[in-house]
Formats: sequence, C-alpha cells, structure tokens
Amino acid sequence: MTMTLGNSCAAFNDEEVAELRAIAKNYREASGPVVKLSNMLGNKIESALSKVPEGWQAAVAQATDIALRTS
Repeated sequence: MTMTLGNSCAAFNDEEVAELRAIAKNYREASGPVVKLSNMLGNKIESALSKVPEGWQAAVAQATDIALRTS
C-alpha cells in the first residue's frame, strides 16, 4: 500500500520520513491483542479528556508532553 504524504510531512527530513513510514508499517502489521487493548484504552482516555473543561485540557496536554519528553 503506497501512501501519499502531500504537505503533511514537509517539516521532516528524508531519514525522519523513512522512520515514520517504518513505524506506520509495523503498526499496520501488528494486529495482536496488545495493540487492540492499547487502542481501546487510548480511545477511552481520549473520550474522558474531551469532557474536561477547556482550561484543564491545555494543562493535561502540557503535563503529558512533559512526561513523555522526560521518560
């Protein structure tokens, strides 16, 4: 399956685009129970976060970003 990137990846260099393509390929090929569970949990978390007041959404997003960058 060939994917057209359009302008969505213009900020990435060729090496980064290749890495993103490899990650996407691995994700598409991984259909095991762990991935399905992860997707289900992620959807539930996103749904719960959509109910958080606007001001708190930014705070949660910032805390999540910091946590991911320091892990």
